[in-house]
Amino acid sequence: MNVPAFTTMNKIRLQPHIILIALNVAIFLLQESGFDWRTEGALWQPENPNYHIWQWFTHMFLHESLMHLGFNMFALGSFMPPLLRVWTAKRVWALYFASGLAGAAAYLPFMGSNGSMLGASGAVFGVLAAFSAVYPKAPLSLMFIPVPVQARYLVGGMVLYEVFAQVSGVSLFGDNIAHMAHGGGALMGWAFAWQWQRQLQR
Repeated sequence: MNVPAFTTMNKIRLQPHIILIALNVAIFLLQESGFDWRTEGALWQPENPNYHIWQWFTHMFLHESLMHLGFNMFALGSFMPPLLRVWTAKRVWALYFASGLAGAAAYLPFMGSNGSMLGASGAVFGVLAAFSAVYPKAPLSLMFIPVPVQARYLVGGMVLYEVFAQVSGVSLFGDNIAHMAHGGGALMGWAFAWQWQRQLQR
């Protein structure tokens, strides 16, 4: 019978990271085709005339550039599947959106009245932080750190850098980066992992 194979393929297609990557890529292609959704979709300060409540969610699906999209989707495809081995898809969906919201809330006080933010980075940092808590000794490496470092140390160091860069204004990657959104998303990711570990101990 073909039913088991069909069911397996459906499960693969409906994995959260597959859906999220497909949505983000499709929306980016529409952006590049002339659909400018930044005014309506990016998150603006509440006092800004461009602000709408739905932007708390829509900003997570808009990206500034192909590199911005590529980094986020690569991280999502790398670190969400291991979480799905130990967490339900429902928990992972909640982690993703809660981290995105937390990242936006953390960055809002640092965003000027005429500024806006967009991108999945806050949500992705939540996934990355949760991964580092669930798999703390997993070896990770960055392009400029050739030696593998345990996830708990590498991610912890990355988050400390993000907070420092936001507060000090000294950034290695340019000025147009919502560093505190990364930090806020990571804190939410750790909170999810902490809650999960408490449930295991009951």
